[in-house]
Amino acid sequence: MNSNQRSIKSDLLDLYKMVLQHRDLFDKSIAKRLKYSPNEVEQALEIEQSNERKKNISKPKKETNTSHITDIDQLRSYYNSDLKQLYDHSLDENIKAEILKSHSLDELKRFYAIISSVQLSNNTRKKEIVDMLRYYFNDESRTKSLMKNW
Repeated sequence: MNSNQRSIKSDLLDLYKMVLQHRDLFDKSIAKRLKYSPNEVEQALEIEQSNERKKNISKPKKETNTSHITDIDQLRSYYNSDLKQLYDHSLDENIKAEILKSHSLDELKRFYAIISSVQLSNNTRKKEIVDMLRYYFNDESRTKSLMKNW
């Protein structure tokens, strides 16, 4: 299989995962068709994991291109499109680990600083920061009401 075919199959799998994650945004007739797990789709597409792709996955990026995120609306959008995947139970744990590795600790601390003025301790881990972002965005309306009364 040539690299274009492998890339197309990989892109199709990634698209299926994204649509599956946001199935509530689609018409019910489309959502009903999302009955297969990502592993089943991967097997159906017969995706071959080449050594080159494995090498690319194992090399985490030091920081993703998130310098444009400066306010809470941009952060909310980025969280929903990228970081929220860490809590998708249908994704493989290795993929979740790679997503977390692709973000630097400083980058995540900068994200946290957008939603809170509370300084994080030096020993705060990446996963803890992502959890804080999750708690914030999952219960944003309650957080806003608490901040008004603060």
